[in-house]
Amino acid sequence: MDKQVSFDDEPLILVDSEGRPVGSKPKLQCHLGEGVLHKAFSVFVFNGDGRVLLQKRSEKKILWPSFWSNSCCSHPRLDEDEKSAVHRRLSEELGIAVNGLTRHFDFEYRARYGEIGSEWERCSVFTALSDSEIDFNSNEVAEIRWVAKDSLSEILQAEADSFTPWIKLEWNRLLPLVENA
Repeated sequence: MDKQVSFDDEPLILVDSEGRPVGSKPKLQCHLGEGVLHKAFSVFVFNGDGRVLLQKRSEKKILWPSFWSNSCCSHPRLDEDEKSAVHRRLSEELGIAVNGLTRHFDFEYRARYGEIGSEWERCSVFTALSDSEIDFNSNEVAEIRWVAKDSLSEILQAEADSFTPWIKLEWNRLLPLVENA
């Protein structure tokens, strides 16, 4: 599965710091320079063994190419509800369907990637369950790995320079919510 599913000119939903929509702008414009605050989501997919799926971002990505990150992250489209966007993107990137999709929290972060650009997102963080075989889209994902939930904090610390900034922020806040799940 190597279909192009993400486009520089696709409109992203601009939001204020409370997450209220305030307009739209093409994806590339939202990510250049200091970035523009926009709506996003991140998903952590767990399997029946309690392991969490990580993906290495494609080398084709403009920001954080070849960095490890959470299972899936993207943006809802205009007039698309967030849960539908999550399901769409999990299918487009990883070729999977999930159960138990749960939204845990929203937060805002800003991270600069060298001179190229920035992520400035109001991000909803979800968890989901799946034991499906992964058929990832190489335009979006270079590699995957499943790690024990109890090991992820140590991995993020030991391999900090190979992970995206948002996974570190999200996992620290998410772990207490899923530790006993």
